[in-house]
Amino acid sequence: MNSYIHNEGKWGENETYLNPIGLTGIYFSIRINVTENYFNITINQAAAKILYKHRLPVWATEWIMARDIDQIQFGEENEKCKRLLSSFKYPLNIIHVPDNNYLRDGSLIFIEGIIINKTISISFLHQALEWHEFIGQTIFQLNITKENATVGSYSNKQWLPPNCDKISQNKTFDNKCWHKHEFPNLNEGEEFNLNILVRTAKYIWRYKIGGNWYFYEHQMPAQDVQYITVRGLKQNPKYNYIIKLDKLY
Repeated sequence: MNSYIHNEGKWGENETYLNPIGLTGIYFSIRINVTENYFNITINQAAAKILYKHRLPVWATEWIMARDIDQIQFGEENEKCKRLLSSFKYPLNIIHVPDNNYLRDGSLIFIEGIIINKTISISFLHQALEWHEFIGQTIFQLNITKENATVGSYSNKQWLPPNCDKISQNKTFDNKCWHKHEFPNLNEGEEFNLNILVRTAKYIWRYKIGGNWYFYEHQMPAQDVQYITVRGLKQNPKYNYIIKLDKLY
């Protein structure tokens, strides 16, 4: 077993196991359960399982292919497999932006929750479910701590040089914009809410009613955003969401 990392242009180190079949021309089945850290692999319903640790995020998987097997059936094509399948729902801190309703000028993102971490991280992502050094792009990321906020965009192994608002923001050494936010308190267990508005050339938001407006110019097109994620919040019982999209066209 192995994994190929395209960004590095090479295979990793092989992991070798005893062949659980040993013959050709016989019935073959494989069941792969995905856990947080491993692929849990069962071949022909054997009692012994093979554990293969993730070398890349499992959410980066786009295609599943099998070779050198005749009469292959995947998932719902097979009755035994169908009984084991269950529908997938994203957790409340991840939302998928519909392909036919992408972000554009006038789109509004509502974020509500209860603070559970010292840092709240809001990410707009393309071909990724979280920031990753090699996979996908972080089109927009806003990190909020108790007193400060940083904003940036990441692609091709680097944070992109931003155009920071010179009046309210400073540029950091690692190509992010930095400013002091206007939230009165950001303590664990307290409520948090923020609205982000998409404009043609930038994202804009403010931290309190009547407060200053902050903006971040697009480094990559807003319509390329496929997922929006929030870390550092749990659901507020007053709402049935953590992230909600409005005014999608």
